[in-house]
This record gives sequence, structure tokens and C-alpha cells, in this order.
Amino acid sequence: MRRVTFRFSKERWRLNETQSCVLFRVVQECLSNSVRHGEAQNINGHLGYGVPLTLKDDGLGTEHIGLGPRPHGHEGASGRAGGAL
Repeated sequence: MRRVTFRFSKERWRLNETQSCVLFRVVQECLSNSVRHGEAQNINGHLGYGVPLTLKDDGLGTEHIGLGPRPHGHEGASGRAGGAL
């Protein structure tokens, strides 16, 4: 049985429709990849004020799926956007 837990900051903020949709799709893709590629059973997320998003899981990790040393997927995109994984 898989378990996903999310925490949200107490601060309130407003997102426009585009921001809301992008955030939803990013979370959706991260959760999908954690389960599909990482075989994660437990995923913990936190959405903070100003939309810093953190997702952690107990999956296999990138070294088990044959990725080379350069950033791929979310790690590369996150870095390009000024974030970190």
C-alpha cells in the first residue's frame, strides 16, 4: 500500500490559473515518476509560502535507473529554474 502525505504552510497566497495548473502538473509528474521509476512506497511533500515545493520518497534513487552524471528530468529542470532537488 502506497502512502502520500502532504503538508502545507500556514501562510496563504494566491496563484493565477496558469501557475495553479503548472504546479498541479509538476506535482503530478513527480508523484508518477516516484512510483513508476523509483518504486516508492512512501512519498512526503511540503508546499510552502511562495510555492517552494519539496517532495521526498523512499524509492530506488537515480543511480538504480541508469542515469549518467549530468542532471536529468526534474533535477535538470529544477536547476534551470533556480531550484534544487
